[in-house]
Amino acid sequence: MLESGVIEAPYIILLDIQMHKMNGIEFLQAIRDNKKFHDSVIFVLTSLEADEDIVASYEKHIAGYFVKDKTGKEFLDIVNLLEGFWRVVHLPEKTS
Repeated sequence: MLESGVIEAPYIILLDIQMHKMNGIEFLQAIRDNKKFHDSVIFVLTSLEADEDIVASYEKHIAGYFVKDKTGKEFLDIVNLLEGFWRVVHLPEKTS
C-alpha cells in the first residue's frame, strides 16, 4: 500500500512483530533500507515481549514499543496517545 501510494504521507505505521509473510523486524529492516520510506514514524504494538525483538525494533528507530498483554485496560490510553501524537506532531510532507 505504501509503494502504490494508496497511503499518502504523512502517516504513522502501527506494526505487529508477528505477521504472516514477513515478520515485523524484517518489515522494519525493509522500510529503513528504502530511501522513500526510511524516515517513517513506526510504533510497535505486539504480543511479543522478547528482549531481542524490543532491542531490534529500537535499533531500527521505532517511536515506541507496546506489549498488548501488558496494556490491558490501558490499551485505550495507547490509542489516545497515538491519536494525540498524530494531532500535535509535525511530520514533513513527502516530496518523492
